[in-house]
Amino acid sequence: MNKSKELLFSTPFVNTMIIIGIFLTICSICTIIGNLLVVLAIGLVKKLRTPSNFLIVSLAVSDLLVGLLVQPLATLRELYGYWPFGEGMCDMFISFDVLMCTASILNLCAISIDRYLAITRPLRYAAKRTPKRMMIMILIVWLFSALISIPPMFGFKEPFVTGLCEYSSNIIYQIYATCGAFYIPLIVMLILYGRILILARNMAHADAKQQRSLVSSNWVCPKLPPVKKRNSRHQNESKAVKTLGIIMGCFCLCWLPFFIIAVSFILKIIIIIGIILY
Repeated sequence: MNKSKELLFSTPFVNTMIIIGIFLTICSICTIIGNLLVVLAIGLVKKLRTPSNFLIVSLAVSDLLVGLLVQPLATLRELYGYWPFGEGMCDMFISFDVLMCTASILNLCAISIDRYLAITRPLRYAAKRTPKRMMIMILIVWLFSALISIPPMFGFKEPFVTGLCEYSSNIIYQIYATCGAFYIPLIVMLILYGRILILARNMAHADAKQQRSLVSSNWVCPKLPPVKKRNSRHQNESKAVKTLGIIMGCFCLCWLPFFIIAVSFILKIIIIIGIILY
């Protein structure tokens, strides 16, 4: 008996699980600390407490709650190899997971809308970008996230089996959740960031053309300060666009494989249903 236990605890499988456990724990800690620092920085530094940064706080809060409520339970499930809790905890885990992850994605979508309006309508949108309106936008984000996460608690879920905690495979809910939580926000973000990129390039070309014309004129000196200011502004906008591009790339890299698998699962079910009905 003792020999079998020694063999069990010395297997590569156990060593692998320990490594996975350490890695997932580090990820959880980094998620919590990183997002907590963002929230504290914006909350404590007066200069950062701008309406546009409210969305950043909302995004950080959603990711912070993932680190606090979702990742620890997911780590335990991974280490045990089964769900060690009951049905109630399973329902809460899945609902929190869907809620926080959807809120994170929709917050990114809201940030893209905010950046697009700030760049394309700088004067009009600056007057409308009040704390109250940003709070309404955040409220809408969380409301839509809740609407996507709640259905499994009202029947759209798998029958609970001891040791298993599975996401709903109901085809109607799968289509509703994947479209609402990922594909529609993804399309919106790609369109808006694409238009922002085109606009940034057009502004850069127009500014370069204007600068060349000023250099060739006889009254260059009086006009240099505003050109420098515009150049500085365009450089800042260009950096913002590059940052947004990196965010979009990471977003697609992290989420696209998961939702491609979800869509393939939906297509398989549709094909099976079609074969049965035929």
